[in-house]
Amino acid sequence: MSQQRFLLVNAALIVLIVGHLYHIIQDRENWPFSQYPMFREVSHERSITRMELYGVMQEDSHQEFPLRQVSGDFDEETADAASREIYSIGRSKNIKSEERQQMLDGAMHDALSEYERRRLAGEYEGPPLQGIRLYRATWQLDDPAKSKADPPDQQELIYEVART
Repeated sequence: MSQQRFLLVNAALIVLIVGHLYHIIQDRENWPFSQYPMFREVSHERSITRMELYGVMQEDSHQEFPLRQVSGDFDEETADAASREIYSIGRSKNIKSEERQQMLDGAMHDALSEYERRRLAGEYEGPPLQGIRLYRATWQLDDPAKSKADPPDQQELIYEVART
């Protein structure tokens, strides 16, 4: 093997090793340096709990539906990430209660405004909303045929906003 080829192979190995170490220390997920967090933990629970954004219909405040049903923007990954961020704002101890309230209101009103803007633009079909609710939804996995498409077994209202 020539000297140049030897140096090139070693340089490539060093880049890969340093890249992996950097991403492990920074806890990042950039390919090809991924830590594969899906396999990091084993879940022994027979339930799924996740945050869900529900739209409250304008005609009847008792009628609501999961926003992921009508909008690609509120699909489960996006809605889950957004709702977790909203929820973490609400639970953060580093934020003053007035500031927390403003951040929660702002995030929820942004989600409501974005839904209405895209609905009016015709990007997806859905009823007009008067508000949005954030729930912690839990599905018990006792039935093998049950999925997240079914209504949750338990719901806990975390936060809600209405159109101003």
